[in-house]
Amino acid sequence: MEKLFSNIRSIIGLFVVVLSFTFLFLLLKIDIPTGNKDILQIAAGIILGSMAGVIGYYFGSSKNESDKAKTDQINRMDPPPAPSQSVVDQVIKQS
Repeated sequence: MEKLFSNIRSIIGLFVVVLSFTFLFLLLKIDIPTGNKDILQIAAGIILGSMAGVIGYYFGSSKNESDKAKTDQINRMDPPPAPSQSVVDQVIKQS
């Protein structure tokens, strides 16, 4: 179950893309009554807009920003403490 939650963004993204292509396929194959044309255009805008958001996240600036945030977090980690003077003296004496 934990594996599912760690990949939930990918699963939702895949669902949106599959839904978009299915919707487009059905629009091409089914005759649309004139009275329903407006509502289908609205639905197409919502679904295809969602697909654009998914593509933008995975291949656009959002992906780069999340990668940059991870890099920044790694760069902000505290450096290891400097050795104390007594440790330095011991190393010099052993040499």
